[in-house]
Amino acid sequence: MRRLAAETLRFAFLPQAVPGLARATHDPDAEVRLRAVQALADGKGPGRAEALIAALEDDAREVRHAAFEGVKASGAVPEAVPQLSGLLDKEEAEMRQSIIEALGDSGRPEAVGPLIERLSDPDPGCRRAAAIGLGTLRDLRAVDPLVAALEDPDRGVRRFAWRALRVTTGERLPEDPEAWRRWARSRRAGRSGG
Repeated sequence: MRRLAAETLRFAFLPQAVPGLARATHDPDAEVRLRAVQALADGKGPGRAEALIAALEDDAREVRHAAFEGVKASGAVPEAVPQLSGLLDKEEAEMRQSIIEALGDSGRPEAVGPLIERLSDPDPGCRRAAAIGLGTLRDLRAVDPLVAALEDPDRGVRRFAWRALRVTTGERLPEDPEAWRRWARSRRAGRSGG
């Protein structure tokens, strides 16, 4: 019965349904939670984004994935950076890559740390996405990790790290790790007054 109610609300969505759907995201039945999240993802109304963000922490993979799609569709990724960052160790490579891409597009400085960590992800697609995201965020905290990524075994990671370094620093150095290390050392020395 709860499954049917959640499914019905999905197709007859009214903003007034958000509180009931938000409660259904805590139902003991994963199918009810999934249908409630799908309904929230398809709808509009106050409280919708918050319920979707909370559902990112669900135990059921399908519910988390539906919540992620809903968070993206609702434009709530910037508010969900902590929850999305927490998902990175729980998901398989394809989903991690999607989350990394969303973090890079979030515009939030708190996404820099998780993206830096993902420069060491076992999957090269995730490492590439992390380098791209760091280039998008243009945060100088990423310089040293991006310089290290210039020696990644994957050519794509190296290329995106180099591009990220160029847009982040405004420097036009070649794709040479040693040249970037020298630049980073001189920058640090200049900041410290030495």
